[in-house]
Amino acid sequence: MTKAAKKTSKRPESGAKSRKTAGSKPTAKRASPGPERNFTPALCFIGEPLPDVWGMSTRERLVRQFAREGITDIVELDRTAERNSPVIMLRANAVIDQPLIPVLARRPNLALQDPDTGAIVAISTDCAQATPAAQVLETGAEPNPGLKLLVRSPADLGAAFWKGLRKREVPYATIITPTTLKATEWRMFMGTYKGATDFVTKHVWPRPAYHVTRRIASTSITPNMVTTVGAICVVLAFWLFLEGHYLTGLIAAWMMTFLDTVDGK
Repeated sequence: MTKAAKKTSKRPESGAKSRKTAGSKPTAKRASPGPERNFTPALCFIGEPLPDVWGMSTRERLVRQFAREGITDIVELDRTAERNSPVIMLRANAVIDQPLIPVLARRPNLALQDPDTGAIVAISTDCAQATPAAQVLETGAEPNPGLKLLVRSPADLGAAFWKGLRKREVPYATIITPTTLKATEWRMFMGTYKGATDFVTKHVWPRPAYHVTRRIASTSITPNMVTTVGAICVVLAFWLFLEGHYLTGLIAAWMMTFLDTVDGK
């Protein structure tokens, strides 16, 4: 075979290859995957907390409350775009009654409203909506319809029955300021009373117990320490009655009931 024939025999192969190349589809570039979806909400605080409410900042109190529901992640507003998860936006100077915490944790697109002032206290939404939700909390403006939020006050959420205290009472959710601090602390204090209790505990002890609890809340005295002293009073009252010292025994017994009021607060 001549050299010319060899060159001719290679041309069809080259043409087939060129047709295959021309007919092939360009390879599409894969989009980079976003952050993996996390279904546990994070907490995002807006504004500054009040530093001392019962010996604890309002922010720290909320962090502890949500930790009981397994929500421990905290994200700053400028980092919410990096997350793919629900987020609970909170005013850092808010106080929220414990029965409302699981409601916020489990109900999406909820705006919790203070019934007395109309202010939005907390918003359960998605991280993609964190910035406009933060504007609602910061400015007190009406939520944008695009957020698709359900604005509800505590009375609307079916959380009035507190099983732990065996009582029915509308929980509170409010923004606390230095001028409303004492009134809010009193509301929080009375909110911890059980639904069924004796006359003295409910009507005589609250005021003195409030002041004692307020004084020791920021100290190193723990509820267990108060309980221990109350138990000692029980033993002392029993011994005094046994010995016929009825007046001092009665005083020891009433001291026990007083300390029982304090350690539960």
